[in-house]
Amino acid sequence: MEQPARPLGWRTPLGVGALLALLVGMGVRLNDMSGRVDEGEHVEQILRLVRGEWTLNPVLTTVPGFHALIAAVVRLTGLQSLEAMRADALGFALLAAITFAACAHALTPDRAVVRTWTWALFPILTPFLFLIYTDLTSLLFVLLALFASVRGRHGFAGLATIASMAVRQNNVLWLGFFLALALTDTTTPRPKREWLWVYVLGFAAFAAFVVVNGGVAVGDQPSHPFPDVHASNVDFLLFLHFVFFLPEHVARAADVVALARSNRWIWGALAVGFPLFVLTFTNTHALNTGSEQDMFFLRNQLLGWLVGPLSHMAVAYAAVAWTVLSLATTPLVRPQYLLLYPFTVLFLVPSWLVEQRYTLIPFTLFLLMRRPASARVELATWLWMLPFTAYILWGIEAGRFFL
Repeated sequence: MEQPARPLGWRTPLGVGALLALLVGMGVRLNDMSGRVDEGEHVEQILRLVRGEWTLNPVLTTVPGFHALIAAVVRLTGLQSLEAMRADALGFALLAAITFAACAHALTPDRAVVRTWTWALFPILTPFLFLIYTDLTSLLFVLLALFASVRGRHGFAGLATIASMAVRQNNVLWLGFFLALALTDTTTPRPKREWLWVYVLGFAAFAAFVVVNGGVAVGDQPSHPFPDVHASNVDFLLFLHFVFFLPEHVARAADVVALARSNRWIWGALAVGFPLFVLTFTNTHALNTGSEQDMFFLRNQLLGWLVGPLSHMAVAYAAVAWTVLSLATTPLVRPQYLLLYPFTVLFLVPSWLVEQRYTLIPFTLFLLMRRPASARVELATWLWMLPFTAYILWGIEAGRFFL
């Protein structure tokens, strides 16, 4: 039987409204930047669609769902400058923020505001709120799918995820995730015939796309081979998790120590894990290497340090290992949300290129699905992230680096 939704109250709308006003102000402030990195390629694809040219920019790897949405707004408004398109993209990002807040209120109403602020000012997410990139629109549809899933509307969750696949086709893994959540839902069970066909249709459409396209990536397929398996993005996510959620990891220190003491096999696993980590955590992709152009990206500078001398890799492994043990002691809002972890691995391992943007959906879902140790720790986590966010925004605006 479905539980009645908790009343919204006044704190959540006020807190989220203040956040939206802040994001709009930041968008206005940052909109005088020249095009950054891939923005030019996305703009070129949008303008093709605005002109009615149904051709694809060969450099882009994604299907043009995002570009079609922005092109529709451009044709409606008649505004096709870089600044106008950034405002259009920010509009979809603001919808993602509102949807995140709705999910947070549905799952942990007492923490909806702080979680929404933490998400919107998350260091590796915030810059893309204000740029013409596909990631926030992709997140919007995944968040809509989660909201529908929380409400037991599994058919709509499937449709929203399919819409996200029209923005970034590798979101098919999240279609599997939401199917798994639907199959394990015991709180609002509905006949499978009402929603199962949506998932079958989504998987069939993806399979047809891969066969016709000859792979998952649309353009630049040599840089994104299929099928392929790499562990580096998983390791990178775990390292970033340790850095950004350090207050929560510190708060769980006693639980981690207790877990290690009560399960002696963990020490053997940690010893075996280090050589495996050294062998699998690499930055061999051409776009991650140490050329002068590639080192403009902050992620490549960090990767170059992490996979350097063995002492550096030992530091990285210590952070990764602690994160794994900490996550093992972190309770989630619903038991079936543990499925997030295997699906995150499945989502990341096909990617050879190490790219922090690939971690945005897993981080977003984790922010929503975890139970924090306390309100004080969650607030401390948000405050801890702010200097990282400010530094990254400053560096990108000043042209010192890009993520």
